[in-house]
Amino acid sequence: MKIEYQYSRATGRQPQVEEALKLAIEASGADAEIIYTEVQDSEDAKHKRCLGSPTIRVEGIDVEYGEREPEEFTSGTRYYNT
Repeated sequence: MKIEYQYSRATGRQPQVEEALKLAIEASGADAEIIYTEVQDSEDAKHKRCLGSPTIRVEGIDVEYGEREPEEFTSGTRYYNT
């Protein structure tokens, strides 16, 4: 399984998000590869389909929105619904 962790230069990688991601992978028992992708700016966010930092995609699908993701891309901070 391919997991992409997108983050912006401004916010960086977030240790608590990385830890939660690793725990979820362990709990699922999945064989997963995490790919870390830095998003440079707004144009790069559009190109990479980044919904904000951090964005986590599993096999290209956003973990929050699934297949119905919004069309607004940003390199700014992302807030998840909880």
